[in-house]
Amino acid sequence: SAQAYYLKSLSAQEPAIESFFNLGNLYTEQYEYTKAITAFEKFMQDWKGDPQWVSEAQQRLSEANSGLGVQAEQRGNIDEALRHYQTALKIWPQNAMGWYNLGNGILLKGKKSDAIEAYQKAISYDNTLTNAYNNLGLIYTEQKQYPQAIEIFEKALQVHDDSPIIYLNLGNAYLGKGDIYRAASAYEKCLAYWDGDAQTADAVRLTLNELKAAIGP
Repeated sequence: SAQAYYLKSLSAQEPAIESFFNLGNLYTEQYEYTKAITAFEKFMQDWKGDPQWVSEAQQRLSEANSGLGVQAEQRGNIDEALRHYQTALKIWPQNAMGWYNLGNGILLKGKKSDAIEAYQKAISYDNTLTNAYNNLGLIYTEQKQYPQAIEIFEKALQVHDDSPIIYLNLGNAYLGKGDIYRAASAYEKCLAYWDGDAQTADAVRLTLNELKAAIGP
């Protein structure tokens, strides 16, 4: 296996240091983030070649720490998850997914203003992160900041213009604002792309029919 090959190359009299980098990638693919972190750290410590590879390993190390955070969050240990996310961002502050994950963890602690900042950071480093836009828009909607929510959902649709979830949330924001015409339009597009559960689709369809009745012929 690739893992056995890399480990064997590291046991040689003159070990191939790049094998630490390859092992880190392999462990990351296997979700063994603790082992990946050890491998990337060893590579960064011993590598004497092109410094670009150290920078690349630094990014991978950050991503592995973020992966550990996701695993901790899935176990329900939010404080541990936040520590891993913060470590990831300290290693590589431009880690967009790290900021997104941090936002999710902070939101679970109920700190919405801090979560907003984290999602905004995520988007600033990667403006294609649809989930970051969506979560940010949901916070604005919950806070009844409908114009901000609408702006964010519209930006998300520039990235992913066939997302039924974004259209659904956009419709909810327009409805909260009192713009039933645009809400109805968003709900129609949501249903056109919907491939999820029937119960949600039925609820959206019911709301849409009520809006059409209010709008009239």
